[in-house]
Amino acid sequence: MQSKKISPVKFHNDELFISFLSRSARNWGASGVFDLLIDLSLAKSGTLRGEGADIRKIARVLGVDPDLAMHQTFQRDHGNDVRLGGQIFQKQRLLRGQFRICPGCFREDIGSELTADAALNAYARMAWSIISFRVCPKHRLFLVHPPEPGSPHEFSQSWESWMPEILDGDLDQASQSGASYEHHVLRAMAGDQPPLGWADAFPLDALGALCELMGVAKVFGPSRQLFDCSPEDIALAMEEGFRVFSEGRDAVIALLMDLRTRPGEPQLRPQGRYGPVHEWLKRGAGSAPEFEPMKTLLREHILESWPLEAGTDVLGHRLEKRRFHSALSAAHDYGIRPQHVINLMRDAGISGALNLPEVEQIYAAADVQSVVGAISGAISMSKAQQFLGVTRTQMHTLISAGYLTHSVGGDHARPRFSEEDITQFLERHTGFPVAKEMPWHQKGYDIASTARKYGVSVAVIYAAVLSGDLSKTTRASNYLQFSEIRLNREEADRVFGREYPKGLQTISKVSKEIGVGVAFLRELADKGYLELRDDQDERTHQSKTVVRSDSARAFCETYVSRRLLARRNGVQVREIQKRIDAAGISILEHSSDGTEWIVEQESISHVEGLNGRQGMA
Repeated sequence: MQSKKISPVKFHNDELFISFLSRSARNWGASGVFDLLIDLSLAKSGTLRGEGADIRKIARVLGVDPDLAMHQTFQRDHGNDVRLGGQIFQKQRLLRGQFRICPGCFREDIGSELTADAALNAYARMAWSIISFRVCPKHRLFLVHPPEPGSPHEFSQSWESWMPEILDGDLDQASQSGASYEHHVLRAMAGDQPPLGWADAFPLDALGALCELMGVAKVFGPSRQLFDCSPEDIALAMEEGFRVFSEGRDAVIALLMDLRTRPGEPQLRPQGRYGPVHEWLKRGAGSAPEFEPMKTLLREHILESWPLEAGTDVLGHRLEKRRFHSALSAAHDYGIRPQHVINLMRDAGISGALNLPEVEQIYAAADVQSVVGAISGAISMSKAQQFLGVTRTQMHTLISAGYLTHSVGGDHARPRFSEEDITQFLERHTGFPVAKEMPWHQKGYDIASTARKYGVSVAVIYAAVLSGDLSKTTRASNYLQFSEIRLNREEADRVFGREYPKGLQTISKVSKEIGVGVAFLRELADKGYLELRDDQDERTHQSKTVVRSDSARAFCETYVSRRLLARRNGVQVREIQKRIDAAGISILEHSSDGTEWIVEQESISHVEGLNGRQGMA
């Protein structure tokens, strides 16, 4: 073999040196690369590791530039670093034993006819060894492996038998991707690397891995795993990911924020929002030093947009102090409902800056402490009712009137009361003596009963109590609750009796007093016997029907109902009906259902058994 003249196989500027060796071995008639190395008395391990002495010796023998040979071979560097084409790669992100090809490039290499030397013209490009390099930017075809694996490191042997299929296009797999990353790799390995700004911090293989992962999360959502994607999916994701990284750091931050704020299940931790990239950077291959810029960026983003508690590990950084709260985390820490947190922050005029659902919206931890933390020593409305001795309606009335204050809550959040709020209200009652200590004491009205009796608001009565208009106000016990306050009957009648709204009584009260149902009373009013009007209850603010007191009194002096006659005479209504029929007294008005009637007082005044007590019951 030493005497055989070396065939002038061309060594291309973008060719892998091992591919050149494979073609040269075939041209020399050797069985393969390692057979050629044996002939040259060189160890294959030194050649595969890219040791300078071995590579330069082979280059001189084969008549090529030794520096170019070194530039285009896999050179093992420190650790897992491999130098190729002036770039540094990690060995796990390179294909060094098998060869992929672009069928379109292969056809251009061998020509349109299958001659004896056609296979010698096809060669493996350096860029094809990068795992993330998937699509040929010139032909927009996916790189493909041999249909059947060939011998390791033997380019010519691996592909020579498949040339008919390649020429026929049987191995073509078209891609819709623009192959922007692949185009960038080709320019970089040719020494014409375009600047990418922040993304230039990543080696080409690291950039490719990041573009794939971030692109998949952007295009298909964070739940899609890389192994669930088809080659076309990955190519499209790579195209979108590279576009984002080539636009700079701000574009990557915008993508992270988009993933952070996408609709989905509420998350207290960031792992589920960014797809596989979070765990990959934390404990997978992405924990390698070359990915540190991306890890730092994601860490900063998470720290500025997640409600993490102190002590949380964020991609290797321990959070010393909580920065943010969400409604969920604040509800958990302060023991209240998430909606209550939202309402409190809204009432305080504090809104989150992220495009998130209300329950996931984040607020500065200091703001949450000042607003929500204030209720940690406060009590709810239901507990305050017990301490104050008021009903829920009375509480709202007293709050509206300004007699009861609450430290927490507002338009959207329910009131919560501090100890000072409770004490301030109850201390007003210390000046009222306990009823049993007063010599003139008689059983008085509580405020609720007074409100019902006179049809006025509890706030109006409480104002009269505090102003001194009801000077004989007492307490029923030593307790200071609102419900323990007692009003003197005579004073209450003097103050509120004369102020009874224009001499009006509720229709239900008049119905009871004159002994007719409300429906029949309305029928009588329609016929002119009584005067009704619509009004609003000052205490409950509900609509009600009232009757003029003078018209009710005049009615009772003139007419009497069957039910009232029964009460006066101490008999049942059926007995009254028999006595009316026996006396031959004419019924003045019947109810529409026939169950009730009225007669004139004069018609029964002389009849024994009917002329019982007259007037209003």
